[in-house]
Amino acid sequence: MLEPTLSTSCNRRTVDDSPDFQRVLNRMAFEVDSLAKKSAAVQAKVDKLNRDDLETNASKIHVTCEEMYELKERVSAVQTTLAEFNLTARDVCEDIRLIKTGAEQLQTKVQETDNTMGKVLSEINTLKLEQRSLSRSMDANSITKSAILAELKDIRDKNTHSSSTASLPATAEQNETILGGYGIHSFLGTGLQVLQHQPTKSTLCQRP
Repeated sequence: MLEPTLSTSCNRRTVDDSPDFQRVLNRMAFEVDSLAKKSAAVQAKVDKLNRDDLETNASKIHVTCEEMYELKERVSAVQTTLAEFNLTARDVCEDIRLIKTGAEQLQTKVQETDNTMGKVLSEINTLKLEQRSLSRSMDANSITKSAILAELKDIRDKNTHSSSTASLPATAEQNETILGGYGIHSFLGTGLQVLQHQPTKSTLCQRP
């Protein structure tokens, strides 16, 4: 490698001192300054854009927060309404259950009442049949009683007629008839008293 010679040094010093080189340096310095200014302007625009974006985003975030708060309030109101509706629905279900239970109990009582009414009607029909049977028996008893009274009266009349002839001499057969007549008369008197004091049909049919 060759050492720089005196002529080379002189040439460099000559170039640095030349007006053209100085002009070029000035031009380059101007361009650098211009680029620096442009860079500063661009940076200012970038900063402004970033600041605007941040403000816009902050505004959007604020609006979003307000919307979220309103939405939260609405959701809370809806939840409260749902809770009240659930309570109301629970109360309604409880009322329905109570009504259903009451209806079942009422149905049971109605069934018991129907069964009781059936038994009562059956007893009434039985009593009617017994009353009819008793009425027929009383009718037959009344007829029999009338016949017995007529027969007893006839026998008593005959016995009275026989007693009126007691002053005549009596034979053994007549004495037996007279003695029997007195016995029959006593029996007939007792029988008439018994029959006359028997309850009639109207008395037996009366119920308390």
